[in-house]
Amino acid sequence: MPVSQATVVPVSPHRQRRTISVAFGLLLMGCPDPEPPLPDATMDRGLSAPCGGGQTRLELGKGDPFVALDAFEFTVDQGFQGGYHVDVSVRIRGAFDPDAADVDLSLFQGERRIAHHLTRDWYLELNPAGPSCDYLLARLVLVDEEGGLMAAERVPDVLEGPIRLDADLRSPGGGVQASHALELTKVVLLR
Repeated sequence: MPVSQATVVPVSPHRQRRTISVAFGLLLMGCPDPEPPLPDATMDRGLSAPCGGGQTRLELGKGDPFVALDAFEFTVDQGFQGGYHVDVSVRIRGAFDPDAADVDLSLFQGERRIAHHLTRDWYLELNPAGPSCDYLLARLVLVDEEGGLMAAERVPDVLEGPIRLDADLRSPGGGVQASHALELTKVVLLR
């Protein structure tokens, strides 16, 4: 059986990079154009909006699935890492694009911010029961004046109130801001 022989020619690193660049460029030239973007889902353009129609409103609740609240009563829960937090869920109804939403929630006691939750470029869940969009279980971790975890002995002070939640949700299709007075009813400790 005949054996073929090949000659190995050393290639410089510059030539390797150029060859790879040309091959990659040819590969990209063969890719089709991406699909055109979907139209914006705001009511301003007369399109059906997944979060509902009309003026944008924010509802405050808790849980997953979302549970609307008549009285804005929340608990302060102890976390596994030694901190304390308040879990809040929000529902958006109205002209709001649920894609690429920025969610900014702040908890204040008087004028001092005691917790902050910020999520950028997030997709809100579409509510299957009706035209609304949900952001579920936002965790607001209680902090001290320096931004560290609030000490356990200071946590009962937040039950004294008054507590205010400021919500600011924005997306390419609109935004909504709201403030709600909350009552923090008790501290729930891990067992």
